[in-house]
Formats: sequence, structure tokens, C-alpha cells
Amino acid sequence: MADSTERETRMYCYWVYWTVQHGLSPFDSHQHDREPILVEVDPETDEIEGVVVDGYHYLAKQYPTVPTEDGTHPLLRPTHKWHFYTTTTEVGEFVPLESMHTKYTAWMDNGWLADPKTVTVPWRIKERRHWWDEGRDSVSMNRLFYSSLLNASQITGLNIGGAQATDF
Repeated sequence: MADSTERETRMYCYWVYWTVQHGLSPFDSHQHDREPILVEVDPETDEIEGVVVDGYHYLAKQYPTVPTEDGTHPLLRPTHKWHFYTTTTEVGEFVPLESMHTKYTAWMDNGWLADPKTVTVPWRIKERRHWWDEGRDSVSMNRLFYSSLLNASQITGLNIGGAQATDF
């Protein structure tokens, strides 16, 4: 959970860890897959104001409204191969949660390619639109590559890397 005196909302931050991602090719298959789910709420009413998820290879997909269970838990489902999140109307199950504090440093030390500030200051994702670390040169080849695939997937009849499954 993230609170800030500079923000009027609270963010509930979840990073779902998968041991492996089996994509269609070696380019989209890898170990240690981590997928974000950010739930923005009004701290006074606990009303959900929006949800941001990994819509396609660390590119943010923002949902201003989502179906919920009891008005408090967004209903989301991961896609089969890539673990990107889409909304659903089916009620799922609650899974055990662990603190990110115990994982974050180890993930960064092991070469996690997420931008640290999009993890520690989750509101930043609304301005950046992706979780890729741009490094010293402010360029992320991963972001450019996957943004290109996402744009190409909008062409009718073209389905690159499963992008159509993300409901964009």
C-alpha cells in the first residue's frame, strides 16, 4: 500500500510473481515473470478510482472502472501465456500475499528491468505509461520494441505476440 501527502489517493500495489513465462517464441519466454496490478482508491471512502495493470509487456493499461467483487476487489484475470491482465466478470479466489519489502531489493539486485520509481512511487505510472527502466540514456529498447508490437497489433487481422488477447 502506498500513501503520500502529495497525493489525494491511496495505491494498493500488487506484483504477481510467476516462476516462468512460456510465450510463443524464445523472445517472449523467460524466467521470473513479474506483473503489476495497481488499485487506486479514495482513502476516505475506499472507493476504487481506477486500476492500472500490465496490459502488454510492461506497458500500462488503465481501467477507470472495473467489475468488482463487493465493490472492493477488482475482477481481473491473467492471459494464458503472458500473464497480462484483463477484466472479467468471473469471481476468482483470494491468494496469499507477501510483503514486497522482502522481495524488492533481491529483485533489483538480480537485474529486474523495472524502473524503481514506478515501483516505489506507483502514481508515476500514470505519467510514464510503462514500467521499463530507461537507464542512464532515457531510452528503453524493451519499451520501444513492445510499443511497436502493440501499435502493429492494432492493425486489423494482425496478431503479434498475442497482443489481441489484452483487449486493447
